[in-house]
Amino acid sequence: MPRHKLSADEANRAIGMIEAGRLQREVANFFQVSESVISRLVHRYRETENVTERPRSGRPRVTTPAQDRFLTVSIRRDPLSTCPDYATAAFKCFWCFGFN
Repeated sequence: MPRHKLSADEANRAIGMIEAGRLQREVANFFQVSESVISRLVHRYRETENVTERPRSGRPRVTTPAQDRFLTVSIRRDPLSTCPDYATAAFKCFWCFGFN
């Protein structure tokens, strides 16, 4: 299954291969990605002269990784509790220890 992204290093190498005269199909096969990945990369490079992706919009995270782990452990320990019970326990735990 082809990947959908290239790392920054791979993207730079792909652009170098394109500029050296390789076909987009050859570059896509070399990096085991679809041709559309290379096509979008080349288009982005020609537009911005940069291979890095722009920041994507999206909802910011509300919980930290530590809070996610706490909730996961709590749910595994007591799977029959309700969501408000977990929220109350998480709020008390993180507020007492200063993990805001």
